[in-house]
Amino acid sequence: MTTFAGWKGRRAAATWRIEAGTAVVTLHGELDIDAVPAVRDTLRTAAAAAPDLVLDLSQVGFADSSVLNLVLWARITLGPRLAGPLPAQLARLFDIAGTDVVRSSFPDVTAALAAGRSQVPDAQPLPDG
Repeated sequence: MTTFAGWKGRRAAATWRIEAGTAVVTLHGELDIDAVPAVRDTLRTAAAAAPDLVLDLSQVGFADSSVLNLVLWARITLGPRLAGPLPAQLARLFDIAGTDVVRSSFPDVTAALAAGRSQVPDAQPLPDG
């Protein structure tokens, strides 16, 4: 398995690899609006390299709302399975925004790869209030 550099910023990075025929993109560090264009390019590159995509969010230390927007964009346009475990700050950001990201992510990359592209966890609506 070869890991590709993707992008590296001052406090963040995006790497990707092909594992079992699936492109796995891992985000690392503190991600904010400055990282979004490079991470988006990395996601596009990885998605073009394999017919299947997993986005590993387990190494994210911080993410702002621009990263939330990026993850939602990726889910709509590229269709990756999301893998955790999601760091508490990131899970809280997704919950506050009212997305189904936390409930529709896999506990880790291994589980996301094992599930295959056709199996995505059922999303549950967030309770009101």
